[in-house]
Amino acid sequence: MKKIFFVLFTILTLNSIYSQETFEIEEEQNLLSKCFSGLSPIEVPDYPLFQLNLCSILNCLVMYQSVDKIKEPIDLTDYKKQIIERINEISLRLYLDGNPVYLTSGMDCSYNAKEKNSTKGDNDGLTYVCYAECTSSSAENEFAEIFNYRTTQLIKNKNNKIAKQ
Repeated sequence: MKKIFFVLFTILTLNSIYSQETFEIEEEQNLLSKCFSGLSPIEVPDYPLFQLNLCSILNCLVMYQSVDKIKEPIDLTDYKKQIIERINEISLRLYLDGNPVYLTSGMDCSYNAKEKNSTKGDNDGLTYVCYAECTSSSAENEFAEIFNYRTTQLIKNKNNKIAKQ
């Protein structure tokens, strides 16, 4: 009986040890939750959900998604516009810090982002960040389009200025 217990214990322990997968959070992923200070003020609706500080890409993404799902009889059009302004402001901040971010999603996007980030000289200094590994909602995709459009416009303007010199 002791031998059976020992064998089972050993098998389970080894299985547990070898099945643990290490997961490193890439530095780029930290950009999603990086909280910026000194951003322009936002008028927040008097609703418990909206108490989240919109100081990071991730917080803005959560609120952008949530606005359309609120079933309460309150008009959130102005608040959504403010979130879009904040998205643009954060994109500009990252660009001015010398770290423009491009949001990606889809199958293996973390792997693809890591590959693209290893060749930064080939992509205008963009840092690719995966926000949804497999599937993403239409609101998340819309959010990423707004964010990425602002980032690419900033880079395009910079490249146009350099070309004119």
